[in-house]
Amino acid sequence: RGEAEAVDTVESRMVAEAQALTVTEAPGRTKISNKVSEISLLKVAEHASGKCLSISGIIPAVQLQQLFSALGDNRSTVRMDAEGIGMADAGCNMLADLLQRNKRIAEIDLQLNQISDAGACALAKALPGSGVREIHLGNNDIKEKGVKALLAAEKRQRALTGIGLQVLGLDKELVTKYKEGHL
Repeated sequence: RGEAEAVDTVESRMVAEAQALTVTEAPGRTKISNKVSEISLLKVAEHASGKCLSISGIIPAVQLQQLFSALGDNRSTVRMDAEGIGMADAGCNMLADLLQRNKRIAEIDLQLNQISDAGACALAKALPGSGVREIHLGNNDIKEKGVKALLAAEKRQRALTGIGLQVLGLDKELVTKYKEGHL
């Protein structure tokens, strides 16, 4: 009897974890919360993550790397909502590597992620030639150097592909200074 209870407990815990961590809210949309489970990684790796992948809660760097690794060959996700997951500059470096491998991701929300100039510069290097058409970076700590790199990436993207890239949420005053040639 004790063995059966242990199996039930482990099995029910795995089911509860899967339900708590990966919630499909609507067809074509997958949400990952707090921790990246094996089931979540499997869905992403098997191209079953849907068009929009929503990530919420603080994701540890190791799990973020696992997720981005699984997304490398993913053909279903075109929008990634990673607002407020605490990825910071280290996560931007991981994301930059992902964007070189996966050209299908077209829209990324990175608001509220403690991204500084270093992370912005890493993204700026990866954006031209990637599939990204829109990136939201509001409420981060991106200053002059990062704004300059990101806006230059917008120009390079347009020159390389003829397709525009929109970098949204940057400090308006710094954007104006850049466009006027004062940055």
